[in-house]
Amino acid sequence: MDEFKLETRASLNPPQTTLGLDYNEESVSVRVRRAYPKDFSIIQKFLNDNSFLLAKRFGNYNLKSVLETSYLSIIAETDNNQIIGFVSLEFDCISDPVEFEKYFSHLPLSVRNATWIRLLHFEPFYGEHVLLEMLSSIFITFPEVDYICYQPGKNFAGVDYFSEFSIFSKECAKDVIKSENERFVFLCHRDSLGKGVKKLSIRQAVVEDNDDIVPILSCCENITSLKPSGEYFFANLLYEQNDHRKILIATNDEGEIIGVMYLSAEIDVRQIITDYKLQSEDVPIYDEFINETQYEDQVIYHANAFEIKLFYIQEEYKFRSIDFLREAFKYFSNIRYCIVGINFEDHTKSEHPLLKQFIFVEPNQECSSYSLHLLPKVSLMADFLVVKATETSLDKNSSPEETILNLLRLAEFDDEFISAVAKSFKGSRYVTMLLFDKNSAIGGQNEIIGISVIDTQVNEFLLRRHFDFTEYIDYSAYSSRGTCQGMITHYYIEQKFFRYSKLFLKEVMKKLDKHILYYGCYRGEVPNESLNKELIYLKSTRQIEFPEFNSETNGRLSAADNETVVTTATTTTVSSGGSRIQTNVQYDSLYFINRRFLSEEKTEIFSRIVVIGGSKTGLGFIKELSVNSSLYFNNIIVVSPANGDGNYSDFYADDTDEEFSNRELQNMISLPNIFFVRDKLEDIDRHNKRVILNDNSSSFITYDILILCTSRQYKMKQKYLELQGYPKRGILNLNSTVLNEQGEELTLTDYLSTFFVKNDDRYREENSFVVVYGSSLDALCTARALLENYEVDPSKILLIFPEGKKCVLNENDSLEEKMDSVLEVVGLKSLMFYHLEDMASDDDGNLIKIYLAQGAEAEKDDTKLKNTKLLELDCSLFINCHSKDVDDGILSTVNRQSLVFDGRLIVDTQFRTTDPSIYSAGPMAKFSRRFGESRMMEAFNSSEVGAKLARSVLHSLGVGDYAFQPDLMPTFTKNTSIRCILPGGVRFFRSMTSTFDVEKCLKFETTCNTGSAQLRQCVDSFRYCCIYVDKTTNCIECICYLGQELVEEGNLASLVGLPVSYFNDLVNRYQEGLITDFISFLRENWVMAILCHKFMSFKNDVKKKLLNEETLIGNIYDVCSEMAERLLKGEVENLTIDPSLFINLEKKVSRDAKILVQSELIDFLSVHQDILHSIPSVYFVPKN
Repeated sequence: MDEFKLETRASLNPPQTTLGLDYNEESVSVRVRRAYPKDFSIIQKFLNDNSFLLAKRFGNYNLKSVLETSYLSIIAETDNNQIIGFVSLEFDCISDPVEFEKYFSHLPLSVRNATWIRLLHFEPFYGEHVLLEMLSSIFITFPEVDYICYQPGKNFAGVDYFSEFSIFSKECAKDVIKSENERFVFLCHRDSLGKGVKKLSIRQAVVEDNDDIVPILSCCENITSLKPSGEYFFANLLYEQNDHRKILIATNDEGEIIGVMYLSAEIDVRQIITDYKLQSEDVPIYDEFINETQYEDQVIYHANAFEIKLFYIQEEYKFRSIDFLREAFKYFSNIRYCIVGINFEDHTKSEHPLLKQFIFVEPNQECSSYSLHLLPKVSLMADFLVVKATETSLDKNSSPEETILNLLRLAEFDDEFISAVAKSFKGSRYVTMLLFDKNSAIGGQNEIIGISVIDTQVNEFLLRRHFDFTEYIDYSAYSSRGTCQGMITHYYIEQKFFRYSKLFLKEVMKKLDKHILYYGCYRGEVPNESLNKELIYLKSTRQIEFPEFNSETNGRLSAADNETVVTTATTTTVSSGGSRIQTNVQYDSLYFINRRFLSEEKTEIFSRIVVIGGSKTGLGFIKELSVNSSLYFNNIIVVSPANGDGNYSDFYADDTDEEFSNRELQNMISLPNIFFVRDKLEDIDRHNKRVILNDNSSSFITYDILILCTSRQYKMKQKYLELQGYPKRGILNLNSTVLNEQGEELTLTDYLSTFFVKNDDRYREENSFVVVYGSSLDALCTARALLENYEVDPSKILLIFPEGKKCVLNENDSLEEKMDSVLEVVGLKSLMFYHLEDMASDDDGNLIKIYLAQGAEAEKDDTKLKNTKLLELDCSLFINCHSKDVDDGILSTVNRQSLVFDGRLIVDTQFRTTDPSIYSAGPMAKFSRRFGESRMMEAFNSSEVGAKLARSVLHSLGVGDYAFQPDLMPTFTKNTSIRCILPGGVRFFRSMTSTFDVEKCLKFETTCNTGSAQLRQCVDSFRYCCIYVDKTTNCIECICYLGQELVEEGNLASLVGLPVSYFNDLVNRYQEGLITDFISFLRENWVMAILCHKFMSFKNDVKKKLLNEETLIGNIYDVCSEMAERLLKGEVENLTIDPSLFINLEKKVSRDAKILVQSELIDFLSVHQDILHSIPSVYFVPKN
C-alpha cells in the first residue's frame, strides 16, 4: 500500500487547451502517486500561494484533515519530485446527502461507480494534461468507478472553474422550484479520457482474427495456469469454437486487438471437487456451483461455470479486464459462475486487475494443481443498496423489526446475533445496516445479502490506551471525534459477495457519517473471512502493571496479562508470571478501517506457505505476516502435533514475548486464513514440493515455501543409548509428548500420572530416587511439579546439575546461595558437577541404578564421594532436562533430503537452506560459518527471529521492504525474558538485552524480607532483585528477581535497555544506602512515565529532534560528540560509578535544548496522563 496502484508516467507535450495559457514547450515526465499524511508539508507548500482561491472554490479546508480523512489523495510530480498537481476525493458527495438525493436521484451515481472531488489544484504552467493524468490514474486504479464528480458549494465559486474543462459535463438538478437557486453537478465519465481508461470494445473472435491475435500472444503474458503448446494451437481454438468454447477479443479505438480471452464451459469437475473445499459442514458454500445428477447407480457432477483458460492483454489496458468479464457472462448467459486457475507460485499474478473481482477458493491440503478463483455472476451484476433496518419496509403487513428477525431465524443465525439486531430497534446507540441486491428480488422483495450492527458510541481514548494506532491514524485531524467513529459488533455478508465487503463498509460509513470503524474480538473470537481480509490488525500496547495487596500472604500479589479479562472490573489476571494490569477494555484483539484505508487494496498472496512446528519462532513468523496492513495471505498452513489435554507449563520456564501476550497470539493464529493440521512431519518430497505427514503417510501437503522451525527436544545422548544396560522403562525426556514402553505416544502429564499411580508402592517406599538431571531452569520447575502435582516425597527427589547452577542463574553467587537455601528448606537433595556415566536395569528392562562420574569442579569435601570413581545411586525414574537436540523425525528427513546439517540446519543470511524454497529459523537452525561467528538463535527473542524470517520470505515473494538488505547478517536487538516458579513457590524472573555480558557490567542487588508469614510453611518470604548496568554505556542490561511475591514483571522488562541516569539517581542513592529494595523503589510514582509503552518512542523522537542537523537546537550535538570522543579514547571506563562526568556535561547543554526537552515532556504527559490515562495521575503538568 506504499505506492499508488497505478503509478503513471507520461511524457507530456502540452497541446493547445481551453485554458488559453502559455506552456513550457519542453517535454515533462509526470509521475502520479498516492499522497499520505506525511506529505503534508510539501503539499501545503504547493497549495499556499493559491489557498485563498481554493477556499473560494471548495470552501474552507484543513489540509491535515483532508489528507487524513479523505478516501483518496494523490499528487502529480516531475522527475525531480516537484509537485505539480494535487487532488483529494471522497466516495460520497461533500454536501448534504439528503439534499443531493432530492435533486440528483436521476443520475446513475452510487458509491460503487462514483467518486467525488474534495480539493483540486494543478500547476497551470504544465497545462490541463496534469489534471488528465491524475484523473486517468484514478479511473485506471478503480475499474468500477465510471464517474469523477464535483458538486459546487452554496457560493457556486467552483462552477466557472469546472466549466472550463471539456471533460466535465454540467448536470442540472431536477425538480428545482422557482424560489430556489439552480443546482449543478459536474461529471467526468471515464469514456471522455484516453486509452487504458475508456471501456473496451469486446466481441467474439473469428478465424480471420488469427494473424492479429498472434502478436498479442508473443508480447503479453498469460495469467492462467494453462500453457499453450504447438504452432497452430490458437488457430485450432478459433476454428473449434462452439456453444461451450468461446474466444473473446478486445479492440482499441483504432480497431487493433489489444486483448484476448479463451473461455470454456468444459470443466474437469472431479478435479475441482477433489482439490478444493466447496462445502462447509456438508452445506455447499456456493449455491448451484456443482450440480449433481443421479444416473442409475452413479452420481454425475456438472459445474455451473465456465473457465477462463487463457487471458492475454496489453499492459496499458489490463485495468479494463473487468469489461471482458461482463461480456463473458453475456455469451454464457445461463451459467452462474466463472472460474480461473493461477499457478500457486505465480504470486505476482495476484495483483492482476482481473482477479480483483474473484473470490479465492480454499484448496485442500493435498491440492497440487493451481489456486482456484471464483466469480459469481450475481456479484458482478449486483445493484447494491444499503439502508438502516428501521427504515426498510420488506413486508407491509408487519413491522421492520418483526420481518427482519424472522428472516434471521429462518436463515438459522445464532441467538446472540439475532439479539444484537433486536437491540438496535430499541434505542439510538446501536444501528443495524442491511445490504440488498436489487437485482435478486424474491417475490417482489429485495433479498438481504449483508447485515452489520454498529455501536455508534465508542470510547476512543480507552481503545487508544490499549491498542497502538500511531502508525495508522492521526486523531487530531478529525474534527468530530466523538461521533465519527463506530464499532462493528456483528457482521455478515454472503460468501458470493465477499469481494464487496469494502463497498458495504463504505455505505455504512456514508449512511452513518462515520470515518473510522472498529471491530473488537473477545476471547476466542476472530473476524469472519471477509472482514479479516479488509480490516487492519492493531497491536496491543503494553500496560503499566500495578501490585495488589494479598491478605493471605501478607504481601503484594500481582497477576499477568494472558489469562482472564474481567470487563466489569478493571483487572486482568493470569496463572503464571507477569502482573496485574488495571484495564476496562474487554477486547483481546482489535481491528479497524477508516476511509483512507478503504481505498488501499491489500496485495493478496496465494503462495502456499507451510510452517512445520508450533514453536514461538514459527508463531512469531505467522504474527508478522498477519499484522502486515498491506498484504493478505490466503494460504498459510501450520503443521504441529496436538497439544493434548495435559498442562505442561509447570514443567518449563516461560519465555513469552513481553510485547505479545499468549491470549492475543492465540486469537491471531485462529484467523480464518490460517489452517492448523494436528500432525508431525514424516518426510519432504522436494521434487514435487510436498510434505508427507506422520499419522497418515498417504496424506501430504503441497507447498511453495516451507518453513522449518520446530523446537529442539530433550534427548538422551547417543552414547547413553548405546549402553549395554540401557533400560526400556524409567528414562523420561522432558518433552510435551513421550513414548511409553509399548512405543505409544502419551502426553507428559499422562505418562507421569500413570507412572506414579501404577507404581505407587514400589517407587515411594523403596529407597530409590527420582532423578531430575540438568543444568536448566526446566529441571528446577520439574522438581516443583513433582512435589506439588504428584506429591512425591522430597527426600525421594534428587537434583543433579552436571554443569552447576551458575550457568542457570547468570553466574550470580547471591542467586545461587538463595536457591540453595530454598532447596534445603524444601528438603530437596542436589549434586553439582556430576555426569551420567552408566545405567543398570533389571530383567524386565526397568531402570534400577545410575552411575555418576565426578566432574573436575565437584566439591572435594563431600565425604561420600572421596576416593570413589563412580557414584552408584538407586534410581527408578530418570528425567532428562539437560541435553537437547533436533527431533529424530526432522533429523532423518533433513538427511534424506540432503539439506546441509551440522548439529543444526545450516541457513544463509535470509534463513534459506540449500533448497531456496525451504527456510529454517529458531533453535533448530544456525547461520553458516562463512558469514562469521554468530550466537545460536535461541539466545535471541523468538518473536524477533520470527519477524526477521518473515522479512526474508516477503523479500523472496517480491513484496518486501525496500530497505531490506538480503546479504547482511540479521541483527537481533529485542530483550529476552524468562519466568518460572521454582520449588518452595519461589518465583524467578529475568529480562536482559541481546548483548548482555556479565563481565562488562556492574551488579547492584538488594534483599529484603517481606513479612513474617511463610509460604507453604517452609520458606521465609523474601524478595531479591539484581540490576546489571553496563560499565561503558551506562544502560541497564539485565534485571533479575527471585522471591515468593509475584512482582510486576512487564514493568521490569520495559526498563531493560534504558540509561540508568533515567532512574532518579539510582546508583548514588543505592551506594548511600538509601535504596534497600529495588522492587519498592521501582514502584514509586516517579517511574510511571518511564513505564508508559510510548516512553521509548518519546525518547527517540526527542533525540531525533535534538540531533537533527537541519534544525539543530542548542549545542546538544557538540555535547554528545564530546562524550563519544571520550568513550572512544577510553578515558571513561565506568560512567556508572562516577556520574560527575554526566553532571559536568549537563551543565554545558544550552538553554534552547533544555526548553525543547521540557516542552516535549509536557506534551507527552498531557496526552498520556490527562487524555489517554496510560499513566496514572501522579504528575503535575503545567498548562499553557
